[in-house]
Amino acid sequence: MGATQSFDIEFRYRLDEPISSLRVGVYLATSKGEPVFATFDTDSIEQFQALPVRPAGTYVSRCTVPANLLNEGRYVVGVNASAFRIRSYFSDEYALAFSVDGTGAVGSQWGEPRGGPLRPALPWVIESEA
Repeated sequence: MGATQSFDIEFRYRLDEPISSLRVGVYLATSKGEPVFATFDTDSIEQFQALPVRPAGTYVSRCTVPANLLNEGRYVVGVNASAFRIRSYFSDEYALAFSVDGTGAVGSQWGEPRGGPLRPALPWVIESEA
């Protein structure tokens, strides 16, 4: 995958009974185990308040990792489904591994490696004060 591409992480799951405070999430780390970020499907207050109890049924939880965020390198995705501080329903710390190619990434014209797992395309403004 290229650093200039976004990608989706998607979970499809079925609940046989209602679950209170369920959160489905992703832990992204470098191949060396350094944390990059964690995110859950009920991180937004609106989603959290809309689903205090997730009824029995079939669901899809999906997030998009934006383009121009990750630096080149190898990453590991961990997944988790839990009720915060109550119960863990599913956890796999090494669910998926992938590599990011830095070709065309922000700043790649300089030809030097950049440290760290993130290489975001941040908006800069250059102004002359003359």
